[in-house]
Amino acid sequence: MAFTTINDSEAFFKPVLYTGNDTARTITTGLDTDFVWIKVRSSAGTENHVLNDSVAGATKWLSTNLTAAEQTNADTLTSFTSTGFTLGDDNGGYGFNDNTEDYISWNWRLGTTSGISAGAQTITPTGYSINTTSGMGIYEYAGGGGVDTISHGLGVAPVCWFI
Repeated sequence: MAFTTINDSEAFFKPVLYTGNDTARTITTGLDTDFVWIKVRSSAGTENHVLNDSVAGATKWLSTNLTAAEQTNADTLTSFTSTGFTLGDDNGGYGFNDNTEDYISWNWRLGTTSGISAGAQTITPTGYSINTTSGMGIYEYAGGGGVDTISHGLGVAPVCWFI
């Protein structure tokens, strides 16, 4: 299996620790962040893992440890910035910015939002952000209901998918 050589991994991925304060604020990652995975570290695992991406939109999130569908709430992650992301006040206790709780955010930079063509694929994404150097992409698409193939623009076959 071929792997991409990345001279500076922090140009594409950076974990950041922060303490919640129930007040809207910006978390600086040093990346033009496209994908954020947040987990509380101080509640003995009682809060959910929450994932946000720039393709679905900042206020939309998924929780990897729940069976619930995508959630939307403006009190959680509210925007992506050129150097990180902005959090809301988290009034609902969603596990993004609860007062005095310690969090980790795993942050990825992707970036390219043009250049995918369908070719022989049966599904062309309606929205996406990809990074061929780090070999990662986020895609928005509607499934065809059968055996389909998707245009991904990575240049090599993906090794892992989260759907």
